[in-house]
Amino acid sequence: MDKDKKVVLTPKDKGMDQFIRRIELVMADQPGVIEQVTIYEGEDSFPRFTFVDPRINDAIPPSQFRKIQ
Repeated sequence: MDKDKKVVLTPKDKGMDQFIRRIELVMADQPGVIEQVTIYEGEDSFPRFTFVDPRINDAIPPSQFRKIQ
């Protein structure tokens, strides 16, 4: 992986690193688009989200929303 495509975020508060050690963002070739997010809670514990076929600013019809009271 191209190192220029990865952004690594680490917590400023050292107490926070017991919950989240770091967050890695992998950028897509399209500017401003994230391809993958990995949240490291520990070295062996991490959820990874991979975004496939991203669409930017697509219209979302109002029927996709519901009112919560």
